[in-house]
Order: sequence, then structure tokens, then C-alpha cells
Amino acid sequence: NKHFREAVDTRGASIEPPPGAILVVLDRHLRLLPVGIPGGLYLGGLSSEAVPGNALVLGPLDSPSPISLLHTDFVGRNREDGKIELLGQAKDFAQINGFRINLRQVEAFLLHHRGVLEVAAAVFRQPSGENQLICYVVPRPGSSPTEKDLRAFLKGKISDFTVPVHILTVSSLPKDAQGGVVVELLPEPVSPSKSSQDEKIPLEAILYHQLIEIWMEILKVPSLTIEDNFFALGGSSLLALRMMV
Repeated sequence: NKHFREAVDTRGASIEPPPGAILVVLDRHLRLLPVGIPGGLYLGGLSSEAVPGNALVLGPLDSPSPISLLHTDFVGRNREDGKIELLGQAKDFAQINGFRINLRQVEAFLLHHRGVLEVAAAVFRQPSGENQLICYVVPRPGSSPTEKDLRAFLKGKISDFTVPVHILTVSSLPKDAQGGVVVELLPEPVSPSKSSQDEKIPLEAILYHQLIEIWMEILKVPSLTIEDNFFALGGSSLLALRMMV
């Protein structure tokens, strides 16, 4: 991994494997990925003396001749020119709604807002088993951007599926001795399982009741109203398909 750490500052450029080795981009099932799709970087052709056997996996699994590979803890993607582009470290990425999202990229876009001083993106696992992207923002002195303002600012700049479900304002970000954000100390977002108590729409129609029961079962939440947002509650396209089965 030293080879990749030395190149991480030049992310976006192509990366070559060490001499005598090969480099492939695989998905989480150890299958080859097509051009443009981010995936894990794996090294093959390494000396068995240099790498412990228990650190190796067999892949690509969709290849007629899988070989022993070492997971590098870095993410990249195949380019049209046949080269591999280094995108960053795996810890900077998260799988949300079936997409691999670069957390640092989302942070960078929010930092372009003139009212934002610091940002930390984090992922929380919902009772439904789905991941939710949350961003924590420290505003600049004298500024007080609202969540609505920040979400509107991101619209059109990043893909809809990478827009955080919640953007929370905090006075400061908890950091360790090295200056890294301690995600575990950030406050968890309050589940929006209930809409505003002042404006409730009665669930009198049988169809509404049936739909609410299905949502509650799939999303693992205790209560809902028809004003609640399926995706804000942890829903995804995969869970939506499950409702149709």
C-alpha cells in the first residue's frame, strides 16, 4: 500500500502497478468493473514471500483464470485509454443506495459555500440496514446557512443520490490528536419518523393505511404519516423494488 499512499496526492492521474505486478478494479463481489465505475484496487502477481497467504483473495471471480490478489485499501476506476485512475483511499468512500460515493468530494462542494467553514461527511446505518449520508457543517462567524440553503446549493453540482439526507449545523467538529474528525463523537440525526405535529393528514383511506404498514415493515420505523419522505427515512431504490414483490 506504500506505493499507493505515495501517489494519493496525485489522485485523478493514472496509477501504475509496482514492477512485475498487475492492477485490476473489482467490485465487492471480486468481479471486474467496466470503464468509469469506481471499485477496489487489487494487486496481483506479487511474491508469496512478500505477502502473507491469508492476506490474499482469489479473483477476478468472473475471469476464467482467477489469481491471488491483494486488496490495496484504495479506490480507482478504469479509463477509456486503458489506464487506471486513482480516486483515493477506500475509507473516503461509502456505499449508499447501490452507489459508491466519495465523502471527501461531497465535503469539498459544501466548502465552496461562502457560509461554511468546516464540513464532515459521515454515514449512519438505518434500522432498515441501508446507509444514510449525513453532513455536519460548522458555519463561518456571522453566517447561519440553513439546511434548505445548503441542499439547494448542492443541487445541480453533484448527483441527486450523493446529496446528504441531512445537513446538520454544529459549533465545532470533534478531532483527534492528528486533526482527523472523530465521526463516533458526532451527534446522530434525529429520525424523521414523524412529520410536523402541527400539520397531520388523517390516514382514513384504506390504501393509505396499507401503504403505511408496508413502509413501516420495510423501513423498520414505529410510525409514519403520508407526508414522510421514503428516502429520507432510509429508503432506497432496492427497498422500493422490495415493496413491489
